[in-house]
Amino acid sequence: MVGVVSKAPKQYFSERISDAVISHGLELSGNTREYLSNMLIEYIKPENFFIKTESGIERPVLSNTLLDSKKLQTMQSLIEYIHLGNNCLFISGFLDGYVNRKMKDICYCVKIGEYSYGKAAVLFLRSPSKESAHLFSEMEQNFKGLVNVVADALSSIEIKESNDVVYLIERYLATRNKEVLKRLNKLGINIPDFSGKA
Repeated sequence: MVGVVSKAPKQYFSERISDAVISHGLELSGNTREYLSNMLIEYIKPENFFIKTESGIERPVLSNTLLDSKKLQTMQSLIEYIHLGNNCLFISGFLDGYVNRKMKDICYCVKIGEYSYGKAAVLFLRSPSKESAHLFSEMEQNFKGLVNVVADALSSIEIKESNDVVYLIERYLATRNKEVLKRLNKLGINIPDFSGKA
C-alpha cells in the first residue's frame, strides 16, 4: 500500500509525528503522540484499512462503518467509534485522492472524525477506564491539527499527489494545512493564508 520506510516503523513514525507536532505548534500529550504512532503503524498494513465483501471487491472500512454509525449507542460500540475516528483521521491526512473521488467533501470526513472521538471520550467516562477519556477528548479537540500531523508524517510515503484544484481548496479550508496552500500556490491559485501563523 505504501512505500517502505528506512527505519523501524515505531521509530520512524515517532520521529515524524514529533517533528510534525512541533512544526504545527500543537501541544499534545505523550499519550496522544504514542497513539498516533501506533495507529499509523497499523494503517501501513493494508488488511487493517481494507475489507473484502462477499463479491471479493475491496472497499474502505469507513464506508461500512458510516452505514452503521447510527446504531453505535452502547459501550460495546466504543471500539467502533475509535475505529471510525481513526479511519477519518487517516483518510483526511493521507488518502486525499480517495476522499476526493468517494466522499466529495473532506469537511464531512473531519466532522465525522471529531464526532467519533468525542463519542469515544464520553463512553470512556462511563467506563472503568476513565483515563482514556482524556486521550480521545484531546483527539477530538485537535482533530484538524492531527490531520496535518498525519499528512506530514506520511508525506514521504504518500500514494500520489492530488492536483484537483477544487479538492485542494476544500482541504485547505477544512484543515488550514500550509503544505496544501503551497501546492495551490504552485498551481497558480493564490488564496489568503487562513492558518493564523506567520
